[in-house]
Amino acid sequence: ENVATDDGNFDWASMLTTTYTKQVSVIASEYELFYTVDATTLHVGMVAKTTGWVGFGIADPLGAAMPGADMVIGWVHDSTGTGRVGEYHALGYAAPLLDACQDWMLLASKQSDGYTAIEVTRALDTGDTQDRAISASWETLPVMGAYSDLNSDVLTYHGTANRAVLRLS
Repeated sequence: ENVATDDGNFDWASMLTTTYTKQVSVIASEYELFYTVDATTLHVGMVAKTTGWVGFGIADPLGAAMPGADMVIGWVHDSTGTGRVGEYHALGYAAPLLDACQDWMLLASKQSDGYTAIEVTRALDTGDTQDRAISASWETLPVMGAYSDLNSDVLTYHGTANRAVLRLS
């Protein structure tokens, strides 16, 4: 598998099955976020330097990162190679809670050479009260990315170095 370019830098997009219109570095040299928004759907590709879980979320526009965040977390089972995702929300600075309704759909997953890629899609407005509706101006909202550097598919604390909050525009 080709995961490195000739200059030795990691080719993040080689881990993905879809071509996305935007790419942003969430955590330099550790986590890249790819996304495309069309009329009704948000498509997201997450690639992180981990064999654990990787997550993306839309934070509360008026608050801090975790409280009120709407997120998707995915992983690839080491033994089966099967990808899984879960949709979560956070009430505070604690482990997120699994949503009653799972609106993110797993499109593809891959784990190779210490990297994990998860590709998901979701309607911009699911009508679910636990989801944050995504409007045309959503890129101005704070988003967050995090991953576990533990070789584990169990949702554990990401630590202080494996998380970031940013605005996409």
